Amino acid sequence: MIYNIDFLISAMVILLLILWHFLGQKRAEDMNNRVFLFFAVLGTADVVAEFFSNYYITSYNSDMGTAAVIVTTIFYLLQALLPVTFICYIQTLYEQKIISAKKMFISSVPTLVLISVILTNPFTEKLFYFDVTAGYVKGPWYLLMYVYRGVKEVRNFQKVWDSMKPYIDSERFQEVQHRLKIQSRDAVWWRDACLLYFGQFSKQPIPYELERPVHELKDMMEYQLDITNFECPPYGFTK
Repeated sequence: MIYNIDFLISAMVILLLILWHFLGQKRAEDMNNRVFLFFAVLGTADVVAEFFSNYYITSYNSDMGTAAVIVTTIFYLLQALLPVTFICYIQTLYEQKIISAKKMFISSVPTLVLISVILTNPFTEKLFYFDVTAGYVKGPWYLLMYVYRGVKEVRNFQKVWDSMKPYIDSERFQEVQHRLKIQSRDAVWWRDACLLYFGQFSKQPIPYELERPVHELKDMMEYQLDITNFECPPYGFTK
């Protein structure tokens, strides 16, 4: 089997079994079940899209041209949608009602920007493209799919956790809140490191609508990463 296909097949089987079991139960048509079903279907679709995208990426030839681009674009779209869907799902469970359109829009702004980049990629080739000889090639903005998503996700996790304060004992709440602050700062550090370092080779500017790096590459490259899993490099870059 080619790389990752065996894992994807296993994931598809497990997710389909979960959906089959869930749909086979006599459950009340309440909000929680509807939101869970939507999230589970989206997750299953993401795995299916990755399965076919992986096939095109590893077995590409000139006859696959348009199909390979369409399938991989769909996979990228689902990858962009999953994190914001998960955040909305958590907020919905917490508030016990479908969150307002305003809250949903605010949570989705970075995702909407990323979706616009993905949809225009067949013409700009900023994220990826398929070449007759090289096959699947990552574009200069490929890392935007992941480095910006990491920062956005942890910031949303902070908001969700802060809203849980009335329901959590003080010691546990403060401990998790402290670690989320570290994770948020760490995500920004690694986002800037990836963008600034690989930007040297891509020679492409960061899209104007995205958040600017707050660090300087020369300072980051001088820092010695003698850190544990619960630390990130401090601001000021002690060498």
